[in-house]
Amino acid sequence: MNKEVKLEVVGEFAKPSDRPVLGDQRLVRYLPCGLPGTAAMMLPCIWMSPYEVFDEDLKEQVKICILLLNEGPPKPDIVAVRIAAAAVERFPMGPVAW
Repeated sequence: MNKEVKLEVVGEFAKPSDRPVLGDQRLVRYLPCGLPGTAAMMLPCIWMSPYEVFDEDLKEQVKICILLLNEGPPKPDIVAVRIAAAAVERFPMGPVAW
């Protein structure tokens, strides 16, 4: 059974927790980025898909996440990753400047 899933990000691209933490920071999940040479690196997740989709490569339900590589300048660098939906809650929360 193959379902086509269309994901759209509309309005605010990234929405952290609404409560400030330590001034202009927000609490977000820190997730592994999976880039070569960064096996132990955990990066702040600035957007997580509200939906789970089945990933053919991983053979499980995943969430698509946008991670902040650095704040720039001139603009922030980001990377998109797939994280097993069942594993997302296991990763730590931490503050990130917003």
